[in-house]
Amino acid sequence: MALPKDPRQKMINFMYLVLTAMLALNVSAEILNAFDIVNNSIINSNASIGNKNDVTYKQFTKLMTTDAAKVGPLKDKADQVKKLSADAYTYIETLKNEIIKASGGKDEHGEISNKGETEAPTRIMENEKKGAALQKQLQDLRSKLLSLINPKDRQAFEANLPLRVDEPDQKGLVKKNWTTYHFNSVPAVAVVTLLSKFQNDIKNSEAMIIDKLMKEVSENDFVFDQLDAFVSLNSKNFTPGQSLKATVVMGAYSSTVNPTIVINGTNVPASNGKGEFELPVNAIGEHTISGTVQLTKPNGEVITKPFTETYKVSAAATSISADKMNVMYVALQNPISITAAGVPSDKVNATISGCGGQITKKGPGNSL
Repeated sequence: MALPKDPRQKMINFMYLVLTAMLALNVSAEILNAFDIVNNSIINSNASIGNKNDVTYKQFTKLMTTDAAKVGPLKDKADQVKKLSADAYTYIETLKNEIIKASGGKDEHGEISNKGETEAPTRIMENEKKGAALQKQLQDLRSKLLSLINPKDRQAFEANLPLRVDEPDQKGLVKKNWTTYHFNSVPAVAVVTLLSKFQNDIKNSEAMIIDKLMKEVSENDFVFDQLDAFVSLNSKNFTPGQSLKATVVMGAYSSTVNPTIVINGTNVPASNGKGEFELPVNAIGEHTISGTVQLTKPNGEVITKPFTETYKVSAAATSISADKMNVMYVALQNPISITAAGVPSDKVNATISGCGGQITKKGPGNSL
């Protein structure tokens, strides 16, 4: 810019240049301060995710006391995730501290003294190859975390796992490698913020993996939403003097998943999680009903349980006896007792014909 010869105009133009330079410095300072704000926000987020992950790890420990056989293998994987993530997080924290120290340390407010320092981050991350080492460590961490996921779910996790170390997408003629792109001539506060972002990716990936492992603890279990009382007797037929034994349990079943029920070779329709079977009984003697109940787990595994139940069909036996005398008198009430084997007395109804008499029920088992 050519300065005019007029002294007054020279002064005006000079002041404009100074103000422009000051404005540029102010914008630069604001940008650097903005990195500080973002970095602090990421650090707070990392702490919150860490606390949430700790709760999940405690749940694994608690579940081990109830079903160690099922939870144990999944808890072992969760422990591996915890260690891998902690090691990588600590490594990055060491890099952040090294860069801050090399950039002049922190001021009395706990902020980086020289936020705009670019030489120290470039030297540490590029010249000393610590950027390339970080890239490899993050790539290895991603691979190890994915290896702990069930193969059938791995593809989805590969696409969604927050921790990614892709080569930068560059449109210019000069191509930069991962380290140069992220750290070369970048201000210290921006590098520290970027490293905090990688820590955030690690924490989020850790949460994603252990949440999936926790879900696997019960994802193949049936969800039983109904309770009912079930009773089983030691026999279906009794005689006076015998003892009846009943086994009573509270059973759980799913009202939303209907099992496949087969009894004596016949498919039994199920509704609200239960099936009802009706069979006319005719032949005298002991008989058996048997079949299977089949349920499909959420993972597609089919569980089949057989069952067998016996029952006895006896000939009807009726007993009729006079309550007072062994003879019947005309025009008098002649009380009698009538019973039928296997039929409750209040369900017994009798009729008389052929003698001009009539019979009236007075109570369970008693007639006139």
